[in-house]
Amino acid sequence: MTLLLSCVMFLGLLFKLGQEIYPNLLTHKFQLSEALVGVIIVIIVLSMGSSSLVEEEQYLWHFMTSTFFLVLLHKTIKSTTGNCSCQLFLIAVILVSGRILKGWHQGGVNWTHLPDIAKSLESSRSPYINFLQIISILLVISLCLYTLSSLWSRGNIVILIGLSYLCTGLLVLQYVLKYQGNGAGTSNNDAVLAVQVIYGFIITSVTVTIIASPWFMSLQSKDLVLVIKDCLYLSGTTYMFGWCLLQLLLQQPVNSMVMSLLLVQIIATIYYASRDGSDVKQWVEIAAIYYLGMAGHFSLGNTNTLATIDVAGAFIGISSHSTVRSGVLMFVITYASPMLALLSMVMSISVKENNTILKIHEVKMGQLLKIILGFPCLVPLGLNSVLLVAYTIILLGRSSLPARVCDITSKKASFPFLVDWKSTSTELQ
Repeated sequence: MTLLLSCVMFLGLLFKLGQEIYPNLLTHKFQLSEALVGVIIVIIVLSMGSSSLVEEEQYLWHFMTSTFFLVLLHKTIKSTTGNCSCQLFLIAVILVSGRILKGWHQGGVNWTHLPDIAKSLESSRSPYINFLQIISILLVISLCLYTLSSLWSRGNIVILIGLSYLCTGLLVLQYVLKYQGNGAGTSNNDAVLAVQVIYGFIITSVTVTIIASPWFMSLQSKDLVLVIKDCLYLSGTTYMFGWCLLQLLLQQPVNSMVMSLLLVQIIATIYYASRDGSDVKQWVEIAAIYYLGMAGHFSLGNTNTLATIDVAGAFIGISSHSTVRSGVLMFVITYASPMLALLSMVMSISVKENNTILKIHEVKMGQLLKIILGFPCLVPLGLNSVLLVAYTIILLGRSSLPARVCDITSKKASFPFLVDWKSTSTELQ
């Protein structure tokens, strides 16, 4: 009850904050894409009452995400703005990438026997896996340099950040070619040292960027809003590409293309919503990125069981056994996609141009930070709170069933408490 009450209070405060940013929220006529954001969460919550839908949750996320972007595609086709062709291209890239990601892994329980892209590449020990790794690394490096190119005029720090990630990407490429491409193995001392050097490059680049960018950007401009947005843009870019390069190092080789395609989807979504003439609300954009991260989680081969956790990757770059370090790496590998979606929201916040409140220079610092950072960061937290409350209520409800019901349902579902009520009641009768 306390958890449900806290969720309702949090959503109420989030709605109140949204009214401050969007004054006409109560009288605003919601578009189909905006209404679909809430419908997706409702459908996911309702699906938790059936074990069959829980076991095949990845298909729900893929279907809902594709439906959402198809609605945006229909909306863009009806638009008459000058950037319509560019936005159509971005939506097409998102949909095509999503279709590839959907067929990469046939997860769940009932459809694991069906062929998919990953099985086809692994079964024949195809040399295309190494080729796809190289393409993925080059694609991530190219996207990194492209996103930073819009800030080349801000000073040498942007060029240094770009060079640092270029060097990091080349180190990852060298590691893949030397230790994974020719089957030399990744457990010898040279391979461990190479991975540790890459860890050091990524940590140093992220730390230096976060600390140094506010100082350098404040010297380039006296506009507080511009300085904050440039710092957020650099930090968000650093988070995204540092995380992606780390995943290309830790993920299974067959999943390298999945990470790069997910990055393409997120960047395309950010640019689509930030184009002139786009009327996509910021909270809708953030929800779309959140849904992409959830769908990408299953595209990496993860399911709702512990059997799909990649334990081997948790020991890459570790010379001696350490439960803490291995646990951290296991978390990084397992939740690669949702974390990438959350980290990319920093960049998404910085490129949003249609908030007229930010153009008022007399706004107070607290109000400015609440508009730029507060509301966008609370949207995914609100979505997570709804899902958490739903999971908790269903688990508590199922745990109170009689022992006989639990025995019957344990034979029918991978999750003992997430069962189909209809089939259970029929068998009890």
